[in-house]
Formats: sequence, structure tokens, C-alpha cells
Amino acid sequence: QSLSTSFLFACIYGRCGDVSPSVRTQALKSLGDITTEQSQEVKQIITKIFAPDKADRGQVSITEMLDNEDTDLENVDILPSGREIITFLRKRALDQSVFVRKSALQVLENILKTSTSLMADDLVTVLAEHCRDPSLAVRKQMVISLTELVKTYPDNEALVKTWVDGVFPLILDVETKAVEKVLECVWECLFVNLVHVRKVSPEVKEHQLPWIILKQVGVKIKHVKCVFSSY
Repeated sequence: QSLSTSFLFACIYGRCGDVSPSVRTQALKSLGDITTEQSQEVKQIITKIFAPDKADRGQVSITEMLDNEDTDLENVDILPSGREIITFLRKRALDQSVFVRKSALQVLENILKTSTSLMADDLVTVLAEHCRDPSLAVRKQMVISLTELVKTYPDNEALVKTWVDGVFPLILDVETKAVEKVLECVWECLFVNLVHVRKVSPEVKEHQLPWIILKQVGVKIKHVKCVFSSY
């Protein structure tokens, strides 16, 4: 089962770089669906990909590999390295196709949700930068993606800072749908987690999240104006 799952992942990943935008889009969408599930098999694959000793795979033709009768499928390494897949996703995040960009960034979000160690890199910044994407669909998705990461790691102050810097300015977006999505996410992270001081529990990380957000918002007074002008 592990081998077949790895092969499926590798085959789909291989098509993410197809010359056809429609094939790239569908492959990235499929990769996004697979990584969204966060199943045990997928988590094991992500762990293998981002293992410290994982070497770069380089260009691999799955078709040629399967056609070669001498290929030992039990020992061949068909998965890309963490560096390779991140470089690839960064490139696709700049694709001309809106759907390719959106799907690539969703895959990046899903990868970040699998391991706390990956949050140490500047990968979250990639998502935040696309809060200024020309496409409304991408901007809305980045608001959702960054919010989901904050919900996953509510005590990560660096992440919350990036979330505030990327998401809050969109409260003044020209598109009403973008504004509505931002207000919805701010409500979920900030106001929903506010509890009476007597009910605050150190073990519940979400109880500290509103104060981490307000601390970051207070650093940049312009965000305060954004919040109170919208409610």
C-alpha cells in the first residue's frame, strides 16, 4: 500500500509540470486533494520527502522506469526531495494560470500543516505575498490558507504576524467578497476565541490567540483602523 501510494503521488507530481496548463491545473488540484486529506499514508510520504537526508531526485521518468524490466521498484527512490518540491511550488505559484497558482499555493498550505518544523522557513511568506495577487480567487484562497495555518498553530507568533500583515490590509480590498472573507476569518480567530478571564486555560492555546493578534495589530496602528472601520 505504501509503495502504491508513493507511486501515485510521484505520478501526479510528475504531471504538475506538464506543458499543458489544463493538465498542470488538474494535476495540482489532485495533489491538493490528496494532501488535504492528511491521511497517515500521505503524512508518511511528506515525512520522507522532507527528511534531512533526502537527496535530490532530479528528473525522473516514471514511464521509462516502469517500462524497464530491470528496475527494482522496492529500492528505487521516486519521490522528490523537499527542496525540489518547494522550488517547484514557488515556480507554479507564479504561473500565468490563476487556477495553477491557486492549486500550487493550496498544496503548499497542506504541506505546512503536516509539520511544525516547516514553519521555520519563509514558506508562509510566500502565501502572504499572494494576498496581493491580481486574482480575487487567489486572494480569497490565501486568506483561507493563512487562517487555517493560524488555527493549526495558534501559538506561533511569527505566523500570526505574517497573517496580520497579509490578511488585514484586505479589509480595504476593492472586492466585496474578499472583504467578507477577511472579516469572517478575523471573527473566527479573534472574537470567537475571546473568553472570560476566569475561563482562560493555559492548556488551551486558542485562548491566547486573540491577545497575540492584538499585540501584532497594535504594532501597526493602520491595522487597527482597518478593523474598526469594518465592523
